[in-house]
Amino acid sequence: PNIGRGPPPLPNIGRGPPPLLNMGRGPPALPGIQNRGLNPMPPAGKLVKKPKPPKRRSLFWDKVDDRKVSGTLFTKLNPEKVELPLGILKEAFEEKVKTKEELAEEKKKKQEKEEAKRKAEEANKNKKVTLLDSTTARNVGIAYKMFKMKPHQIELAVYSMDNKVLNIEKVTFLRSIAPSTELLMILKSYEGPMENLDEVTQFMVTVAKIPRYTLRLESTLFIWAFFDDAKTLYRRIYVVIEAVKEIRESWKLQRILEAIIAIGNFLNEGTKNGDAKGIRLSSLSKLEAVKTLDKKKNFLHILSEWLEKLNPEILRVDVDLEHCEEATLWSLTDLKSEINNFNTGMKQVQNQLKASEMAKNKPPEDVFTERAKEFLDEAVKRLSELEESYDEALKSFEEVANMFGEDPDTVPSGDFFMLMHNFIMTLVRAENDNKQWRLLEEKRKRSEEKAAKAQKEKELRLAKKRADQEAKNKDLTALLEESDEEDGVIKKNYENIKANLVADNHLAKVEEKENLNRMPQYKERHKSTLDFGFNPPFQTSRIGSNTGVNRFTSSIRAVTNINRMANALGSETSSAQRGGVNRMQSTARLGGVVGCKALQDWAV
Repeated sequence: PNIGRGPPPLPNIGRGPPPLLNMGRGPPALPGIQNRGLNPMPPAGKLVKKPKPPKRRSLFWDKVDDRKVSGTLFTKLNPEKVELPLGILKEAFEEKVKTKEELAEEKKKKQEKEEAKRKAEEANKNKKVTLLDSTTARNVGIAYKMFKMKPHQIELAVYSMDNKVLNIEKVTFLRSIAPSTELLMILKSYEGPMENLDEVTQFMVTVAKIPRYTLRLESTLFIWAFFDDAKTLYRRIYVVIEAVKEIRESWKLQRILEAIIAIGNFLNEGTKNGDAKGIRLSSLSKLEAVKTLDKKKNFLHILSEWLEKLNPEILRVDVDLEHCEEATLWSLTDLKSEINNFNTGMKQVQNQLKASEMAKNKPPEDVFTERAKEFLDEAVKRLSELEESYDEALKSFEEVANMFGEDPDTVPSGDFFMLMHNFIMTLVRAENDNKQWRLLEEKRKRSEEKAAKAQKEKELRLAKKRADQEAKNKDLTALLEESDEEDGVIKKNYENIKANLVADNHLAKVEEKENLNRMPQYKERHKSTLDFGFNPPFQTSRIGSNTGVNRFTSSIRAVTNINRMANALGSETSSAQRGGVNRMQSTARLGGVVGCKALQDWAV
């Protein structure tokens, strides 16, 4: 019956395996879980989405890697325990939840605004007129933003020459972005409405319509800067005049040059460079290279040392030439160029004045004519004075250049003063070197004198010490000799005492024996008793005598050894050693005295 339909399906085929126990319901809840108000775990296979936090302002910072936090300050912090002012934070940073109606209205307004903006841009695009190329528009736009003024305000400031609104720096900027001749013609020809132009182009069209705009700016700059520049120029001319005067009148400089030529002729005697009557200023820079034979000093060191012995005041030449250094900063050629620029600027102002006087329909705020007249009345006089001062400076420089054998046409004034200033500075440096060397030499001599004095004092102390030691040795020798004499007397007395004692003992023994012989009846009975009674006192006396002799002999020997020790030590004996020797000598003498006394006592 199943032919053509295949085998019968297995049980549960097409329905999948039977579900596991509790499948779809999660694990059974632990006892007591639901009683604590906790929700059962979600069904298996489903992820629980966390509620999306409200939209807040973001704080962009760089987090420290969690693996690198260990050992840092952050491990001591507990930001989780900080009680935040949630109300303030939400009010300040958390966006309010809007209703659907509010969101729809906001979206509608945004679309309307974008549409209006698009239409305005299209309308402006169709109406805007482009007169500037992209490069010019960009460069002018950058400079224009610095003014922070509208085009008509800049125009008014140019006409009124108000230096409180437009200072020299701003007028210089205006001059730098002034239109070229070709662009000026294009801008002047524009007759359309200004609203069709962007603000930068409006500015360019506005200033282009100012009569003689570029020349007016240049004349304004010249008028405002002339008197300050003239003052600076006059100061420079004055410095040149004073520097020339100082060089011409300095007798110290003349004596120095005289000494240089004298020494140079001595060194060049017999050569083609000898017997010089004068030298070029450029030769002064070569003097420092002439070294002495020991290469420790140069020509200027010897010159300075010699001049100081002759007259130290000569070396104060740098005080006389106080303007020489400042005169090196420019030359008369530069000053003449500045005067020529003044003349050019003056003529330009005069031409602008004529054009302004002839102009018609001038705006009421145009004050160039009045300001230019006031300026020219004073500036012409000042320029004339500058030209006279320059002529004086030029004449004086030519005279001093010729005085030193230099050609003023080939040696600019700046180079002339530079050669002179550099020479004076090298001479001053050589003088300072000599002073420093003298101080070092004096210091060395003082050190040597101090060392010699200290050595002499040391030798005197040692001589005194040796003399004191010799005196002490003499006293000690005399004392020892006196002690030796005393010891000899004691020894002689000892010998006499000993001889007397032996004689007395012998006599007593003889007398005792004679007495015993006189008493024969007792001789046999008392012989042993008498011998016993006589011998102990005699033995005791003899032992005491021997003890005294031994002590005395030891003392004599000790004194002799100590004297030898003292002589061997000599002057090298320290106070401690000398004290020990003295104590040993006293002890030895005391032993001799004690021994002698004991001997005398036993003798008695």
